Amino acid sequence: MIKIRKEIAIGMFLLIVTLSLVFLVSAQYLKSSPQFSAPGSVSYLRGQGIDTFPSFNKNMCGKSQDFVLQIAPFGCSPSIVRSDLSEEQNVPVFCKISATKINPLIDVKAIESMSFKGKYPKEVSGVGFHPAKAAIKTRGTLLNSPVLNNIGYAVIVLKQQKNESAMPDFVEGTLTAKIKYDIKNAFGIGKANYYLPELKDNEWNQRFNQYGFWNGKGFLRAELIDSNSAVVSIYSDKSNKISTFNLKKGQTSSPIYLPGFYCKANLKLRLDGLENPDTRVKLEINGGVVEVKEGENFLENKCRINSIDKKGLVQSVSGNCRTNEGVESFDLKISPKINLSIAKDGKEEIPQTYN
Repeated sequence: MIKIRKEIAIGMFLLIVTLSLVFLVSAQYLKSSPQFSAPGSVSYLRGQGIDTFPSFNKNMCGKSQDFVLQIAPFGCSPSIVRSDLSEEQNVPVFCKISATKINPLIDVKAIESMSFKGKYPKEVSGVGFHPAKAAIKTRGTLLNSPVLNNIGYAVIVLKQQKNESAMPDFVEGTLTAKIKYDIKNAFGIGKANYYLPELKDNEWNQRFNQYGFWNGKGFLRAELIDSNSAVVSIYSDKSNKISTFNLKKGQTSSPIYLPGFYCKANLKLRLDGLENPDTRVKLEINGGVVEVKEGENFLENKCRINSIDKKGLVQSVSGNCRTNEGVESFDLKISPKINLSIAKDGKEEIPQTYN
């Protein structure tokens, strides 16, 4: 969420825009093939209508996966199914699933569910998922490693076969897994609140760093604001503009892809409205940024800012949050200090600290 303000003849207005990182259940990949050329060949190829270094285009993106899943070697139990057991009943075989995260931008804390589909061999009646204890979304330890040694088990149910002579020596097949997981904190940002004033060129050059997101991978600028719309631009640095949108209240921009990430992530802007500006506190929480005014809620209405106080250089904020144990209060304070060492009669006195 981005908030922007501007002084205009009819009064003070505050422009509210939402910045949201867009991640589908599957991430994106770039459809391309590597090309190499010897020195001096680039101009020749371009003359033939061939571009060895094509520029990025969002239409080159397609769906791919965030993880590579595989059945762990020797990870099935029982690895050998006795014929006498198969004659009597359906036999479940638990196969341990290993997952390797291939999308570096996502931060997966828990897998909520997993299902399987595919063309099963005739010996298989069905496949289910049995989660490992660490993969359950609980208050304990959750998944947070790029390489997940055990996210659960594929339970492959072998059909009962009463005729031992008809039993195969082995069963093989291919499964496709569909997993559901929470990536709201992808790359440290899901939704973020920003207050941005309309900046002229000289102001932007001096202050653009204040309006960065994704740890400085992108910057937001309000170029023009009127009573019910705004022109908002996204920059990769002080000088390079990526995209510009003219948004009305409630309008959402099309997806925006940042250079360097290709199809791995995109974001959208939404203009929520115009408000009178007020004193606000800017908080960085788990890599995300929110700006909150006094009496306003944040963190999905779980926390609230009760007071904001500023006396010269000393600034303080108090609030509370709802937790599993009840309501906990917090106080944040910025209180600059200065160390002075004063010489008297040629002798240096003991340094003193002043708040």
